Amino acid sequence: IGQFVKFRFELHSDGSVNEDGFYFDDFSILTTSAALAANVAAEAGCGDNSGNVTVYSTQSGTQTFYLRDDAGNPVDDWTGDAAFHIFEGLPDGIYRGQVEKDGETSAISASVEIQNVTENPVAPSSVNAGETNVCSGSNTVLSYTGGSGDIFTWYTGSCGGTSIGNGNNLSVIVNAETTYFGRWENACGVSDCEQITIGILDETNIITQPEDVNTSAGSDVSFSVTAEGDNVTYQWQKNSSDISGATDAIYTINNVQVSDAGDYDVIVNGTCGNLTSETATLSVSSSLEDINENLFTVFPNPSRGSFKIVLSENLKKYTIEISDISGRKINSDTGNTCYSSEINFKSVQKGIYFITVQTLNLKYVKKIVIN
Repeated sequence: IGQFVKFRFELHSDGSVNEDGFYFDDFSILTTSAALAANVAAEAGCGDNSGNVTVYSTQSGTQTFYLRDDAGNPVDDWTGDAAFHIFEGLPDGIYRGQVEKDGETSAISASVEIQNVTENPVAPSSVNAGETNVCSGSNTVLSYTGGSGDIFTWYTGSCGGTSIGNGNNLSVIVNAETTYFGRWENACGVSDCEQITIGILDETNIITQPEDVNTSAGSDVSFSVTAEGDNVTYQWQKNSSDISGATDAIYTINNVQVSDAGDYDVIVNGTCGNLTSETATLSVSSSLEDINENLFTVFPNPSRGSFKIVLSENLKKYTIEISDISGRKINSDTGNTCYSSEINFKSVQKGIYFITVQTLNLKYVKKIVIN
């Protein structure tokens, strides 16, 4: 700043760089200051002659700050090395500012008004909320009635804790249960707070999903779901279409038919979310023999004494027993998972035998023939 800097400019006709050319020196690079101007800000006080007006300058350094009335008449002045000056102990009125530096005087600023306060603020009679219980992440509107002061301020944590906004009908987003405090404030102090607590509603959640069902025609079957949340309702569907009247946590089909087979789910609606359950498949066989055929197979049948048994993965905690026509047990086995085994009975006599699969509450029987 204010220094002399040498610049060299080289002119070349062939693009090469050499020491020939022309240069100019003694260029002076100087800074320029912002135009001198004044701005003002006012702050009311508590009492008749307690207001403050701050006069700001656009420049720093030693200068004179003038406080003027609305008509431009001088009220006070101060000279010093500063960029602003605060004039204190002022009565109600309209004020302007001006600055002078190095023989230059700024224009008179825009006006500000002081209205000093003489009474303490009065607490609100109540504070309220549009919704006192909301879903996490939702908003509610805070409002107040009664009281007096210059500004109404809302806080969280405590009365005068963390300021979150001002005025009536303040919208806030609530992520957890929160207590809000509101009070009136002015230059003479603050009022007592009124408070209100906003609670959080339970989010909709499915705890237990409906499960697949394998059954025979004529039986009764039920699908169920366990859910939690606020104001939860249910709507069962078959193959993605609503089932009329199926609006409970348990859906029962009496005297089930083959036509009832399909995919079932339930839509769980709540104040804080809507969910669709996993799909449960209903498989319906027309007879007990069909169920046997679906749940386990034996092949070849008839055989010469060697055959294979394959159990469905839907069978859990089973016992397999092979007996002859008189009921005498020839072989048995137990298991908890899908079963596949090759049985060799070449040493037994030819005839009719029975394979029985026993689960927790059902028994399945197949006849085998050994030639």
